[in-house]
Amino acid sequence: MFNSTNKFIYQNKNFRLLMKKKFTLLLTLLLLAFVGWAQESNVSGVVISGDDGLPIPGVTVLIKGTLNGTTTNIDGVFTIT
Repeated sequence: MFNSTNKFIYQNKNFRLLMKKKFTLLLTLLLLAFVGWAQESNVSGVVISGDDGLPIPGVTVLIKGTLNGTTTNIDGVFTIT
């Protein structure tokens, strides 16, 4: 009972469904790659005094809302990975 038009419509629906699945997979992989890339960041800087502009050694620097942190070295420099 299928004629060529019905067969084309059926194949077209399958094609669209396949393309939707491929697009969703690609979007998911891109999102995961972006999330993985966003996790790898470094924060660094120098802590200086507001009075005389000299570096302050031994200051504890924390990332707000986390327990990640470090202390400044003798030159006031810190790096958090």
